Amino acid sequence: MATLRNLAIGLIRLAGYPRIAPTIRRIRHDNTLLLAILTLEYRLFAVGWNL
Repeated sequence: MATLRNLAIGLIRLAGYPRIAPTIRRIRHDNTLLLAILTLEYRLFAVGWNL
């Protein structure tokens, strides 16, 4: 569970959101933000970045 939490926090920070708790609360109500953060991970791997 800690690994998944750390992955989620890392993706949120990588997406440019420095405040984790408010961002997680916003994700609960705005699924498009979640998809944007997950898409960021996909885009980074697609261009060859290693996280």
